[in-house]
Amino acid sequence: MFDIKVRLVKLHLTQAWLISILYDMYGIKVSPSQLSSYISGQLKTPKAQRVLSLCNQILEVVEENEESR
Repeated sequence: MFDIKVRLVKLHLTQAWLISILYDMYGIKVSPSQLSSYISGQLKTPKAQRVLSLCNQILEVVEENEESR
């Protein structure tokens, strides 16, 4: 949906990093297995959609910062 895995690889970031940002910035607790299920599309709950949307926003900011370097 948002190509989160591909974007993380391109940015040399991990899903663990993304999980920590989700918690630190938004107070959302997500386990590694949950995030993986959300990204793969195995879980399509409202929380999954919210988490994926936030992941997309987070990665957009990082990508913008990378482009401006």
